[in-house]
Amino acid sequence: MNIKLFLLLILLGLQNNCFASEWVVPEKPNPQEILFEARDDVENKQYKTALLKYIWIHEHSLSHRYSFFGVRNSFALDEWHKLGDSYPLAREKFHEYREKTKQQVLSKKDLLLNFSDFHAFSRILGKQGESIELFLWIEKNVSFMSDATYAFAKYDLLKLGRFDILNRYIKPEFEYKKAELIYKSSIEFNKGKIDESSESMFITEIQQLVIILHKNNRTQEAQEIISKASLVITDPRFKMAMESILDD
Repeated sequence: MNIKLFLLLILLGLQNNCFASEWVVPEKPNPQEILFEARDDVENKQYKTALLKYIWIHEHSLSHRYSFFGVRNSFALDEWHKLGDSYPLAREKFHEYREKTKQQVLSKKDLLLNFSDFHAFSRILGKQGESIELFLWIEKNVSFMSDATYAFAKYDLLKLGRFDILNRYIKPEFEYKKAELIYKSSIEFNKGKIDESSESMFITEIQQLVIILHKNNRTQEAQEIISKASLVITDPRFKMAMESILDD
């Protein structure tokens, strides 16, 4: 074979391999399938391709499936961050996108989505305090968005014991009814069987509600919540555990 032709074929082969390593978004992208592919890419040490997919999920998945929001801001984001252990560029991009979401909030752009994203990034980094600082900035500068963003800030506020702030937003009756509805719906979905994870979630929600009320000296409201919840969780140990919170 002509040596020039041989070298040309090698060069074309190398170029094709380079192009093959560049991920192309499918014509009809499925966020769940792309997440599965990213996991396979990590397993096969195709880190660059995996990163491209995690970034695509963050930037575009909601426009294709909004119900993917929870997965996007939990599993997908966790995996993106862990990818940084093997591929430093992933960690760099992770911090870059976190800062971008903060700047979007400070620019008052798409506040709810960007605050929820910043909250998710910060949770993974263990920087919930910075989420609270941003929430307080929203409260001061974009007050009409406070109630909406509180839904995401609530658990950071609980974790850091900011009961004073929680007291401004907690709506005991509404939050109780929401927790009860979710729990009873799960039982109905399971044809009358009690799902342990749903029961645990309901108990946790009631416990947190009682703690917040108690810490803010709203004892009567806390007792009313306990009485209602005890009609749902009839085990006497549940009522005793909730009432013991009021003794602290």
